[in-house]
Amino acid sequence: MLEFLTLSVCQYEFLSHNERMIYLKKGWYFLLFFVDYAALFAATALTGADGRIPAAVGNLLSILVIIFGVPVMGAIGFHRRAKALVLDGLYGVFLLLTIQGGILAAMWLSVRLEFSSILLYGNLAVFLKCLLLIIGTRLLTFFMGKKLKGRLSGKQLLSILILPGFSLFYITSLTEISGVYLQLYGMELLTANIVAVLLMNVYFFYLLSHLIRSRRLEEELALYQRENELRYHYYEELDRKYRESRKVIHDMKNHLQAVEDLYAGQKTEAGDRYVKDLYHMLNVLGEKRYTENQMLNIILNEKIREAEAKGITVTVRVGDIDLSDIKEIDLTTIFANLLDNAIEAAGEDGRLSIKLDEFREFRVGEIRNSIQPELKKKEGHMGLGLGNVRNTLEKYHGTMKTEETKEEFQVRLMLPMEKR
Repeated sequence: MLEFLTLSVCQYEFLSHNERMIYLKKGWYFLLFFVDYAALFAATALTGADGRIPAAVGNLLSILVIIFGVPVMGAIGFHRRAKALVLDGLYGVFLLLTIQGGILAAMWLSVRLEFSSILLYGNLAVFLKCLLLIIGTRLLTFFMGKKLKGRLSGKQLLSILILPGFSLFYITSLTEISGVYLQLYGMELLTANIVAVLLMNVYFFYLLSHLIRSRRLEEELALYQRENELRYHYYEELDRKYRESRKVIHDMKNHLQAVEDLYAGQKTEAGDRYVKDLYHMLNVLGEKRYTENQMLNIILNEKIREAEAKGITVTVRVGDIDLSDIKEIDLTTIFANLLDNAIEAAGEDGRLSIKLDEFREFRVGEIRNSIQPELKKKEGHMGLGLGNVRNTLEKYHGTMKTEETKEEFQVRLMLPMEKR
């Protein structure tokens, strides 16, 4: 009973830390884990001497329940993303390795300490399995939260399963065929094999953590470079407009004199056109302030300038929205990627609409763009950067939905307000 309870608690701990996106009522979670417990208990209880289920079949059923039970519970009550479900399967393999390790540790101690009581051996095995499950799960959730989240593709995560899966098969095979060998020669060679396999798995994950860390640093460096480029272009444009404005101010007296002469000579229409041209010239030199967030304002000015240079008709509506809790590098990832995609898809003479505002307890955004007919044939175009955007939004418990028609592509963003 203690072992099953510990197993359920560890499974819940892991699933709660693995990119959780689904939150059910507590009663549903009790039911979910009870069904898993009942399946595992049935596979264990019906195996053995009574002959209802052969031992080999019962062991196989227990393995399947543990490995596939975790991703099934994950899909029902915690998350639906493929990468998270692959990690669930990997955790199921980890549970089996840990349980086998606890059993072998208990066997080794019972031989060394010459235990004669089967009851004492059984209690020791349960204690060691529970201890290893708790420690292993805590370490794994910490490692996963720091290293794995959002850093590996589904295929890469599947490849990670190969070594732990082989290790599970190898250790299980050793324990099944080593009964006679243990009686004749003892546990030394068997223990050495198992320790070697476990150390190989530890070293594998050690190398994996360094690989992930290196990839994360490369991604962050690329984002910082992109952010710096946006800032550079923004301030370069400000400097250009400042120089142009000095020229206009220098000539302003002449412009005003010309307007005065036109109106004095009853040339009203010509004067109106001159004033309109002068207003347009001054308006072009001004830098629009869409929002109080400096980084978002830089991104919007830069991307809208790019879009208008391609002849894209841009409409912008930004309300009083607070984005102060979002890091500048994350704002760059979200909005620069989405607007780059929208500008490329809209092409020349296209349309682009940007809306950002607050609604109740959420920050909401909508980006719409027309689609060039020839771009429809370019498979996967709309996925450029969207994976990074989705991962970044999830850091702030946000979501992103996309919708595509024959003529338009639309992205909707939703971010909960920062709790104060």
